[in-house]
Amino acid sequence: MNAREETRWRVVLTLSSVTYRTLSCECYHALKKAILHLDLPPGMPLDEGQLAQQLGTSKTPVREALAQLAGEELVVAGPARKTYVAPLSIDRVREIYQVRIMLESSSIRDVTPLLTAEELDELAAMVRRSKEALVSGDFPTFTDANQRFHLSLIEKSGNQLLIAIMRRLFDQARRVSAALFRVERETEKPSVLNRGVDHHEAILDALRARSADRASEAIRLDIQSSLDGVMTPQMQEAFRKLEYRPEN
Repeated sequence: MNAREETRWRVVLTLSSVTYRTLSCECYHALKKAILHLDLPPGMPLDEGQLAQQLGTSKTPVREALAQLAGEELVVAGPARKTYVAPLSIDRVREIYQVRIMLESSSIRDVTPLLTAEELDELAAMVRRSKEALVSGDFPTFTDANQRFHLSLIEKSGNQLLIAIMRRLFDQARRVSAALFRVERETEKPSVLNRGVDHHEAILDALRARSADRASEAIRLDIQSSLDGVMTPQMQEAFRKLEYRPEN
């Protein structure tokens, strides 16, 4: 094989590798979205063959996607080597929100004096989008705007380890938001979610005033309020009804 042929062969291998990896990545994003939006409910068994058929692919990229989701604790191994969507237990939810309170209320103190006028305007636009989406019942837009609001404040810290930790926590919290959204839409009592929008406006006011103490307390109250809402007996019962139940 001459030098030209060897170079050409390497290019072909590289292109094939990228195409295969893209397929696995697409499976990962499709499954992750379904889990975070509760289309695949907590506790649901995941059959590689059925998933592959629904996604129009082979089992291999599905298996790789599930392995990645297991690393993010969104799926778990169960009996007989089966894979299940990770449960959404009350204890787990409490831990997620308690860690968020500790990290976000501390980080926002450092971030408050660093935000530019343009960044504050972008945060305000996120609050407006979440308020409009809540009224219209647009869950994806609502949660995207809410999560982006919190993540933007974390990213401003520049701490890459903190950003990585928070992104994983936000994924877990997104399932809680999905559950809250479904329950409150069904009961027509969007109290927790409405309070969340109000809290974001309070956080924004504190940031505009450059008050790190106020911003820290406002974001603590925001997260704690969501946690308190989830901890009520009525909401816990509603959460249990969202869990997977096999058909008789």
